[in-house]
Amino acid sequence: MSAPATVHGFLLDALRGHGARPAQRWVGPAGTWESRTHGELRLLALRLAAGLRAAGLEAGERVALVADNGPWWPAADLAILACGGVDVPRGTDTTATELARILEHSEAVGAVAVGEEALRRVQAATGTARGLRFVARLDAPRGGVPEGVLSGEELSSRDPADPAGLPAVGPEDLASIIYTSGTTGRAKGVTLRHRNFLHQLRTVPPAFDFQPGDLFLAMLPPWHCFERVVEYVALAVGGEVAHSHPRHLKEHIPAVQPTWMATVPRVWEMVLALSGWARLEGRDPVRAGAALRAAVGGRLRCAVSGGGRCPDQVDRAFHASGIRFLVGYGLTETAPVLTVRRPEDNAVGTLGRPLDETQVRVVNRDTGEALGPGQTGVIQARGPQVMRGYWKDPELTGRVLAADGWFDTGDLGLLRPDGNLEFRGRAKDTIALRGGEKVEPQPLEDRLAESPLVEHAVVVGQDRKTLGALVVPRREAAEREARRRASLPDGAPVPSGALEALIREECARLLTDEAGFAPHERIGRVALLDGPFTVEDGLLTATLKVRRAAVLERHGDRIEALFGGEG
Repeated sequence: MSAPATVHGFLLDALRGHGARPAQRWVGPAGTWESRTHGELRLLALRLAAGLRAAGLEAGERVALVADNGPWWPAADLAILACGGVDVPRGTDTTATELARILEHSEAVGAVAVGEEALRRVQAATGTARGLRFVARLDAPRGGVPEGVLSGEELSSRDPADPAGLPAVGPEDLASIIYTSGTTGRAKGVTLRHRNFLHQLRTVPPAFDFQPGDLFLAMLPPWHCFERVVEYVALAVGGEVAHSHPRHLKEHIPAVQPTWMATVPRVWEMVLALSGWARLEGRDPVRAGAALRAAVGGRLRCAVSGGGRCPDQVDRAFHASGIRFLVGYGLTETAPVLTVRRPEDNAVGTLGRPLDETQVRVVNRDTGEALGPGQTGVIQARGPQVMRGYWKDPELTGRVLAADGWFDTGDLGLLRPDGNLEFRGRAKDTIALRGGEKVEPQPLEDRLAESPLVEHAVVVGQDRKTLGALVVPRREAAEREARRRASLPDGAPVPSGALEALIREECARLLTDEAGFAPHERIGRVALLDGPFTVEDGLLTATLKVRRAAVLERHGDRIEALFGGEG
């Protein structure tokens, strides 16, 4: 029998095979953990597919899926795909204006929401977008939704769709349009085919030692491609997904005790802070390692970091604690995984080697010439996971995707002689100082973020003589240290200018020759910002990466004041 040619075909077969194994758990309305088996998830997805077809969804049509991480998302995703539809996923942090633009641009015929806030945003968006054929709120009972809105109970009340009778869809057909602006630029509709996700389902599991019954703690928004593929893989191998959110990190990790956890660097930094590692590392490494293992629940067999460069401090800490810590690299445009460290070749500080069937090269940013090992340039990739292009935007597609299939990631990196990839920053983030020196801010920002006194740091200095930094301090820790240095009692007012002086000293301590930073990479000026940055204020992405362009725009006056004395 040939392998399924679609994502839903692959996963529906897997769910049937795993049957009574636990597939999902989540905290329900009563505040207690609820669960669902693989077989129950499959049945729900097929019932929803029948409901969506009855609502008029045809093959090839787009449906907005507005939801945060939770038990409805996988079922809704599979149902839309099983109808031959194309899902357009977003989270409840999407503004009504942005959602309206996405509905209009994607030409969505329907919207599926989970939660009151998601439905509210959909209804606000449809006030300005063109009319939809249907709107549904999956987590609502019959009679618990406004007039004209389908409830989850109503949508899933029909007999399950027969997989044999579902619309004919192939690997080259669209599965999803994911709108993403990343850390810079306007939102773009990344078009991903079934073949893109199937490549991930084929090649990611063999790189690890997954076992049926593994418990995955899911904390990211599932519309983010990294989280989506993690959940796909978890279900495909017979694992269980515990749905959560970073704000519940402290309570859910000990409650769930995951065996696997894949998330973004910022969440791993939060785990490290919860463990007290920085406080214990120097005095008692053994106790520090035990504290970190306890902070991840005590059963974690492997931790995976993706969605951004992992700070060296986090990488070193997990390695020292004895927890296998693997790091991967990719983008939404590559569905998303391009490279990952393997258990048998876990080169700390790298992004690992390419997945099977994947080519990665580094080229000169000016000439496009391929560079040899150890030379920094722009990372390009080619393989079955690379997107078709940006929805209705051939010009933008042509800028990043060549006719021969090579995709320009816009990231800087180098390939080591052993084939492992190293990250060196974003090509568009490069700062040109007035003296002609070029600075990649990412390594500096990662280094500053290792300080227990720094929450966020954004290095600035385009066309200036020297570099500066906008810093959101860890206010409590920084004020405590400032009082200690001034021999002041707890609670005493911090002297004017003391925090700025303290952060400047931290910059000087961390960005040294010994740490690999050149003289022109020193931070000469510091401006402290109130904070922290958040997703809600638009300064962090959904995966908790700093939106550099948004920060520079929001705090342009602070940057000008910072360099006001430069001639």
